[in-house]
Amino acid sequence: MMILDIKKWGDVPNDQIKELFLENPYPLYRGSPLANDLMKEYMFILAKESASINDTLVVLVDGVPMITGQFYLIPYLSKYWNTPIGGLGHIAARKMAVDISAEVMDIFSLYLSDLASNAKFVSVTIPGPNISLIRSFEQRSFAYAEGFINMVSSTNYFRDQFRLPGLVIRNLVESDFDEIDSAYKKTPFPARFVSDGGFDPERARKLYVH
Repeated sequence: MMILDIKKWGDVPNDQIKELFLENPYPLYRGSPLANDLMKEYMFILAKESASINDTLVVLVDGVPMITGQFYLIPYLSKYWNTPIGGLGHIAARKMAVDISAEVMDIFSLYLSDLASNAKFVSVTIPGPNISLIRSFEQRSFAYAEGFINMVSSTNYFRDQFRLPGLVIRNLVESDFDEIDSAYKKTPFPARFVSDGGFDPERARKLYVH
């Protein structure tokens, strides 16, 4: 019988949490999608810094940290819509969807959702293979909004190898904003806000495009 324990980040040895981030096999969805050790260590540093001001939880199984994540408010969105808007991030786990049981994921999502209960709207990004965690958040009224595919490869590959035929990458110039604005107006944007009556798509376009 496994023993589950929930602790704050500061109550768990720093080296154990770092090991947890390094063993996480999936990208953490901030910055580069490349899941190499250097990027994982960088994400750990970012998570450690933000843990000092955000609510961060660690789930331990038999004394070993298995999954961690944190809740944070998003000030500029909260101010813009005059309502508390937050996110759940820095989620890292050991061999997600393989070695961690649905029970562990369920407990983790329960406690993390409780932290976010003071926000009216909350977004969370979860790697697709982690089905048990996705299901746990769905049971807590999180609705699937959008998805994308991250490529995972060695950083030795230059990004040209991932480009589609004819695709050009260059720095943004001011004249691009007309095309960007047009694209936003033709897209149900942002997907996770469309079903929320409190959000005005036109205000969203103005905020994100301009």
